[in-house]
Amino acid sequence: MKSDGEILNKIISKFFEIGFYNQIYYEIVVTNKRLILVNMGESYKPWMLSIDPGMNKREEFEKLDLDEIIGYSKKNISIDYEDIKEIQLSDRTLLKNANMIINTKNDEIKLYTKEKQVDFLGIFDLLQKFTGKKVIF
Repeated sequence: MKSDGEILNKIISKFFEIGFYNQIYYEIVVTNKRLILVNMGESYKPWMLSIDPGMNKREEFEKLDLDEIIGYSKKNISIDYEDIKEIQLSDRTLLKNANMIINTKNDEIKLYTKEKQVDFLGIFDLLQKFTGKKVIF
């Protein structure tokens, strides 16, 4: 899908989804039309080896234009803002990682990050600009 009239606003790095045997790593691309969860790869058996497969790809990834980002992986997840019911942001605590829960008309995607310096206030403001009052922090 081409990015006709679509503008890249921000890339939010180092989020992952937890599966039964794996972690799937994403870069969250915020455009003026949608969120694109760009699949950066998987890590299996995360309790033994939790290596972020995107760590060596990020420097090159940030140089891509929006059309290249859209075509980066066949496993990308594209979420139009009108399909979003709610986005919940939760900051890191002593016992749990920061997370983002995206509730859509058909799905719930729960993403985590181990990063200690996530600017959730900035993310909140940016997402609220495109989704209105659908963002909760």
